[in-house]
Amino acid sequence: MIILDGESRVIFANLVAEALLTVGDGLSLRHAKLCASFPADTAALQAAIAAATPGRAFGCSGQTLALQRTSLRRPLAVVVAPLAAEAAWFLAHSPAAILFVSDPEQSHCVALPDQLRALFGLTRTEALVAAEIFRGEGLPAAADALGIGVTTARTHLQRIFGKTGTRKQAELVRIIARTCPNVRS
Repeated sequence: MIILDGESRVIFANLVAEALLTVGDGLSLRHAKLCASFPADTAALQAAIAAATPGRAFGCSGQTLALQRTSLRRPLAVVVAPLAAEAAWFLAHSPAAILFVSDPEQSHCVALPDQLRALFGLTRTEALVAAEIFRGEGLPAAADALGIGVTTARTHLQRIFGKTGTRKQAELVRIIARTCPNVRS
């Protein structure tokens, strides 16, 4: 998440956004203003920010952009929305827009095990095994990736089946896809 003023200056960026800006692949700061990696994307980003700025937004509810990356990884998905907020005494500029940035290249496996633990009551290792199965590599590859034996992985898988109400790996993948729709393998 990034909060900007009407001139595209960053007022606030959460830790994930700061890391993204530091890397500079898709979004970066130039002359203290938010820019995309490519001129056409920067122009579209600036136009979306301007449209979201209070006083210029005529019913604007925001825009979604795909910002290309110099690394040739999948584009960043950016939602630009108006932010009607009063300037606080500690802010140099009034907030005008908020950006929600999503990086489709970020590993969803970090979040997926946590989601599986919460949804199905899996242990940490069971959730990791389920996430590896969801990737589609099979049980031996899951065991190898997690540094456990195939027999141990099979034991975890049987417990996962019991907790998720499934009996086959394909059923497990389907239930994960249905309950965690924003996760990609």
